[in-house]
Amino acid sequence: MSFFGWSKKGKNTPPAWPANSRGEPEAAAFLCRTDGAGYELEIRRGLLTAYGIPTTSLHSGEGIVGAVIFGAPQGGSDIFVPESMLEDARALISAEISDDAEDAHE
Repeated sequence: MSFFGWSKKGKNTPPAWPANSRGEPEAAAFLCRTDGAGYELEIRRGLLTAYGIPTTSLHSGEGIVGAVIFGAPQGGSDIFVPESMLEDARALISAEISDDAEDAHE
């Protein structure tokens, strides 16, 4: 059964956090800090996930309690990615977005 494109069979699941040579989860590297608006966190995490880069976040200030009460963490959030994917993640979030069709074919 599929619910909004997500299924219990593992299709469309978020990318798994990679493991190191000993089979332990790879160390997390700081990517960026988002402001207090929850949409920025979700947009950036969604972009990275779409390109196969797993993410985790840490809410500052009031923590997850503020996210539950206000709908978004008011003190901002830090986004972390696996160390081996840090440079790709930086390139993705700093890329310029263009609506020009000619730019897409260059």
